[in-house]
Amino acid sequence: MAINEAGAASNQRRKGDHLRIAAGPGVGHRAGTGLEAVRLRHRALPESDLASIDLATDLLGHQLAAPLIVSAMTGGTQEAASINDRLARAAAGTGVGMVLGSGRALLEDPDLRETYRLAARPPLLLGNLGAAQVTPERALRVIDLLDLDGLSVHLNPLQEAVQPEGQPRFRGVLARIAATVERLAPVPVVVKEVGFGLDPEDVRRLHQAGVAAVDVAG
Repeated sequence: MAINEAGAASNQRRKGDHLRIAAGPGVGHRAGTGLEAVRLRHRALPESDLASIDLATDLLGHQLAAPLIVSAMTGGTQEAASINDRLARAAAGTGVGMVLGSGRALLEDPDLRETYRLAARPPLLLGNLGAAQVTPERALRVIDLLDLDGLSVHLNPLQEAVQPEGQPRFRGVLARIAATVERLAPVPVVVKEVGFGLDPEDVRRLHQAGVAAVDVAG
């Protein structure tokens, strides 16, 4: 087996592991989110009709029925096809956005396209690449293969540092993100963190690099 074929097979196994781990016990978040400290004021005189409330919003130039995105689900393994199919149908049916899983496996094996991109088309569909792998050329290739509305770049330095097959090469990431933004324009580039939030200084640097938005849902 060639080196790139071995790498692709290893990546597919890892994507399958992501699904199995997420479906198992002990993966729930145990700490608070901060929302437990929020108390909403009850107003008994709202002076509005529920039927007149419209959640529709414009995001990255696309109209969504509500400000919701199904974010960065998996791809790159056959086990992901049915999951992504259901999520894409749900997002399309309700008019919300969706971000696909990391396109790294797709770049290694374009035949995996069907595990990412299925029949249903949400009103906003973004691809996804890890910051350690992103380049303008790879970003363009993912967008072309999946017919996307934009790209999400995920930052995961801690994850890459601790996983055995990780690629903890984060020197020059900001410059490559900026170059990707410039090359893809006017197609939007979003940057997200995978579970530990974003420091305000990093958000400022990403803004200066020209990213269209940052995703802090993690």
